[in-house]
Amino acid sequence: MRTDYACRDYSASTKDIFRKSTAIGGLKSASSALVLSAMAVIAVTPAFAQDEAPATADDSVRREATIVVTATKTGAQALEDVPFAIQAFSGESLTNRNIREGADLIELIPGASQVQQIGAGYRIFAFRGTGAGGPVGDGMVGYYLDDTPFGVPNNQTAPPLQYFDIERVEVLRGPQGTLYGQGSMGGAIIYRTKNPDMSEFTTEGEASLSSTADASDPNYRVSAAVSVPLIKDKLGLRLSGGYDYQAGYVDVYSDGPVGKPRLTDANDITAKNLQAVLLWQPTDDLSVRLRAWEFSTDQDFLSVFASVDPPYAANQGDVNGYDKRKARFYSNTINYDFSNFTLTNATSYQESLPGGFSTGLGLGPPLGTGVLKNGGNSDSFVNEFRLATNGDGPFHWVGGLYYQKAEGLYIFNLDFPSLSLDGTTLTKTENSSVFSEISYDLFGGKLVPLVGLRYYQDTRTSESVSNGVPANSKANLDATTWRVNLAYYPTEDWTVFFNAGTGFRRIVSQRVV
Repeated sequence: MRTDYACRDYSASTKDIFRKSTAIGGLKSASSALVLSAMAVIAVTPAFAQDEAPATADDSVRREATIVVTATKTGAQALEDVPFAIQAFSGESLTNRNIREGADLIELIPGASQVQQIGAGYRIFAFRGTGAGGPVGDGMVGYYLDDTPFGVPNNQTAPPLQYFDIERVEVLRGPQGTLYGQGSMGGAIIYRTKNPDMSEFTTEGEASLSSTADASDPNYRVSAAVSVPLIKDKLGLRLSGGYDYQAGYVDVYSDGPVGKPRLTDANDITAKNLQAVLLWQPTDDLSVRLRAWEFSTDQDFLSVFASVDPPYAANQGDVNGYDKRKARFYSNTINYDFSNFTLTNATSYQESLPGGFSTGLGLGPPLGTGVLKNGGNSDSFVNEFRLATNGDGPFHWVGGLYYQKAEGLYIFNLDFPSLSLDGTTLTKTENSSVFSEISYDLFGGKLVPLVGLRYYQDTRTSESVSNGVPANSKANLDATTWRVNLAYYPTEDWTVFFNAGTGFRRIVSQRVV
């Protein structure tokens, strides 16, 4: 229990598994007849606003109408007009709800859950059960930082973002195979980070102090940002950083939980991050945005305990466990508005530095107490080029090309006095896709049909060594995903829609131990 006080100013073989999922109208179904009789109907009224609790129905409608999202990649759109399962949270709403990390946000999403947490820097989330199959394989929930994905091969970790820097979070439930591609078969979370103020010098700050039951020390968190208009209304820079300390509350025993523990309140967590955003808008039609982000998490021992009441970790021997993660993420987005369409090119490079976790394993005779270590490093280059209509006409279209080249190294070591196992797996992928969605406004925009398609191809290799024995594999595969949608807007306050789509997950590399 936490009380807050805050102030603000290896792979022996590769399984060719392409898991597909289909969601229709927000509900999974195997029968089209059932789908038609259970068409999803959404009433966009104040009760569904993902923001402050409404004082009155009219007030909430006016406030909800100001929530604008860009998840359809066709420009800004009012939340209530988006005809599929979506939630949006403003930065102010996240602050007011005391949302400080991904696990807090997941609690606000229907059907979402945290399915695994090894340490502060390694969390896996699931939508409607997808993602609950364990840490092996690519992600089943897509994470996007602004316009490009966060993620590396054979890893499902969610980004440990500082929510102080978030302008808006958009949550898409159900397969997002056409616009967001691989890794989004369960849904996608899009994090929109804050831009600099282009007109005046501004500063922001936030600090909080809290306590956790069973911890001897307090938790504290500080964040700050400064925004500088280098050229007024043309060029702006925003710099931000944060430090988060969470006091440990878990006692550690060398053997069983008898007598005095070897360490008390041992699982301290320290998280740091730095971010810079440079925005250049030389004309009304052109914008260039550069972002650099570095984060690190350092936890003593793990978030896996023998007991939570009282909290303790047993059979650790003399091992001082840890979970350490550090990564850098660089991105660039260029937008240019022509008379009838918008060109967007988004590029990113993600570098996950060597890190991982270590823990003691006391298994008793004959093995005794050993040490388990898992870790690795990875990098990923992504580029997406797309065009989208931006006029007021009835025809709407978005299409683009996507490319990724990435690799991830996984290292495993298990060391007991009488037994030692070790292995490595290097997974490489070079994949590309082409995608498009088309819609047309009928009857003055009252009825809007949409169709979408994405074709994806991937060349993936896996190079493994297990206890000195090599094993390699290679796979070439492709997939086609689709989406159809029919939206009906009977009044300004109601949206009725039918949505059917597919998603996919890339091949799974089984790690050798």
